[in-house]
Amino acid sequence: MGDASWQFQLTRGDYLRVLDRAAEWSIVGGTVYDAIIARAAEKVKSDQRLTFNVRHFRRVWPESGDIIQEP
Repeated sequence: MGDASWQFQLTRGDYLRVLDRAAEWSIVGGTVYDAIIARAAEKVKSDQRLTFNVRHFRRVWPESGDIIQEP
């Protein structure tokens, strides 16, 4: 296999943080998956997030500012 240095794992705490926030903000359904993806992007400190679903990602991760953009 190739270099796996970029790989990471979300911890139990990461998932609990996402689920707590989702419950607090009444986020349900598929938007919870967006929140998990947002947490993963935050954890690896990505400097740009591209999605066709900007509104959902900004809802679950409002502190992201303008780094969430449509391609």
